[in-house]
Amino acid sequence: MNPTVPRHTSDQLMQSSVRILRMRLSQGQLFWREMGLEKDTAIIFLHGAYGEGSEWLPVVEPLQEDYHCFVPDMLGFGDSEHPNVHHSITLHTECLGEYIQALRLEKVYLVAHSLGAWVAANYAINHPEQVQGLVLVSPEGLDIGDKQRWKTETLLVSKLPFYYWGLKLMAPILRLLGKGEELNQLLQYRKQLLQCPTSCELLFKRRNSEIESEYLNLSLEQLKTPLLVLQGKQDTPAKVKQSQLYRKTVSQGKLRLLEQGKGDMLTAWPQDIAQEIRQLIHWVSLSSPSLR
Repeated sequence: MNPTVPRHTSDQLMQSSVRILRMRLSQGQLFWREMGLEKDTAIIFLHGAYGEGSEWLPVVEPLQEDYHCFVPDMLGFGDSEHPNVHHSITLHTECLGEYIQALRLEKVYLVAHSLGAWVAANYAINHPEQVQGLVLVSPEGLDIGDKQRWKTETLLVSKLPFYYWGLKLMAPILRLLGKGEELNQLLQYRKQLLQCPTSCELLFKRRNSEIESEYLNLSLEQLKTPLLVLQGKQDTPAKVKQSQLYRKTVSQGKLRLLEQGKGDMLTAWPQDIAQEIRQLIHWVSLSSPSLR
């Protein structure tokens, strides 16, 4: 992942009014943006590990006239409360359920990116009667057998930052060896990671056994909700592999690989993603009631 925290204002991206709302959940106050008419099909957008709800605004802009769009900042992100709790996928899934219940939404579509996709898929597995369809963009949540995948990130944000101290001590030598640019990139990467403390806790600071217990590999086979996975073909091999595994495991799953897509799909391809969302909703609307 390349941690970037996009911040877009509604004036920049939205033609019509954006309703800014807050709600007190059992674990803290949730902030969200809401667009569209209440009578329309409801879509909840969940952001990725290094973002907030605003990352979805370029995608929501062309959809708001036809759908009722909810764009929250998950707890611990953006303008939502940052409660002193032990963050887990289970906790965020429960918060999503509490949010949907408070909004009195009987049926929803979930559209989610990265870490948010992990939460959305987990919710759909446990509440299939509520989720009409899933669109997951570069999803997380599956064990792909790469035990070294987060090694650098885990070392950089460790509570005992020996790796970071070692880099600082070795800095003069590394620069003499022509490794100064690589060192600067690592230090900058660490700074960006630390700006996303909730993501660091969820992905890098929990015990491996706890993280592994929340992977969806086994439970994903139970998912009967129509699923569309969107993945940039030029993204990292680990991300592409994970998306392919989602498609392979879910019986009603489809995978769309964007040939030139990388890790910046929401900002680089918003119109394409919006069109894919429309097509999934249309597909579900034409399906038999058992698929809805």
